[in-house]
Amino acid sequence: MRSPMATEPKDTWEVAYEGETAPRYRVVAALLTLLHPTVGYLYVGRTRAAIGAAIVFTLYLAAFLLLCATTTIFPLLPLLAFTFGWALLSAMCLVGIWTDARQAGPDYVLKGYNHPVIYTLVALGVAAVPMYVASHLSTDVIYATVEVADDSMVPTIDAGDLVLVDRLAYVGHEPQRGDLVVVRGADRDGRASAGIVGRVIARAGDEVQLDGDTIRVNEEPLQRMLFAANGIPGDTSPKYIETNDGNRYLIAGDATLPPQPLDVATVTVTEGSVLILGDNRGRPTSRRHLGAIALDRVIGQPRYVLYTPEPVDGASPWARSGYRLR
Repeated sequence: MRSPMATEPKDTWEVAYEGETAPRYRVVAALLTLLHPTVGYLYVGRTRAAIGAAIVFTLYLAAFLLLCATTTIFPLLPLLAFTFGWALLSAMCLVGIWTDARQAGPDYVLKGYNHPVIYTLVALGVAAVPMYVASHLSTDVIYATVEVADDSMVPTIDAGDLVLVDRLAYVGHEPQRGDLVVVRGADRDGRASAGIVGRVIARAGDEVQLDGDTIRVNEEPLQRMLFAANGIPGDTSPKYIETNDGNRYLIAGDATLPPQPLDVATVTVTEGSVLILGDNRGRPTSRRHLGAIALDRVIGQPRYVLYTPEPVDGASPWARSGYRLR
């Protein structure tokens, strides 16, 4: 309605059509805000606040991904912090939107964007699409998951453990001796298959000799120190602390390698490759991990155990969740 001039008499006031009106229901405003604050702000006609909420959410999500990509902490804590922070911010927005919906009254003039189709498109653009992109980056660029099917990496990794792999661990540099790595396997047709976890024993140019119970790298034996005589539950195999180029880690078994053609042979690791071996040296399954692996097959470095889908000892699948791998 056009506002009358103070000097005009009442009988000269003119009524102008300003558009269709519809009340703003607070329950609807709350539901749309929970979907995304941007949609809630549009519902009550606050376009600037809606744009601001969309920008804040995008930057907030980008900061979360950057934190995951640049730190090696277990991602559960950043994820909980992200969820709590966004829930708190949404609650603060909800208070303001609830008030705006109440103040709008029954004579709220509808804007061009006050339509369910627009709300749906905005929700997809500012919430669903960014979350999908973040999920893709998290699982295909920053992280990966690999289930270890056998006991070749005991005592570091148990059979059945689902481990979280840091895909960015070796961006800009190569794996070092003693590092845990995940390499992409290949089936008989040469196609990519499940990842294999192993320990880097030697790098390009290193000479490796398997001499009975001793592994020599560049003619220097890898030092072993007894850690526990019966370290593996249900197994009499001892544990040893092995030192390789300054890195120390646990291995299991009798500290010997099974008889094989490579015994007492010298292997030179070729350029662009690393030689890996399982930590459970007393198991035949470790033998399949022995060999030079091309660096382009290295997926990344396993960081944490996520959970064990079917624990053999009857423990909770989450008993080892968050266990740091070294």
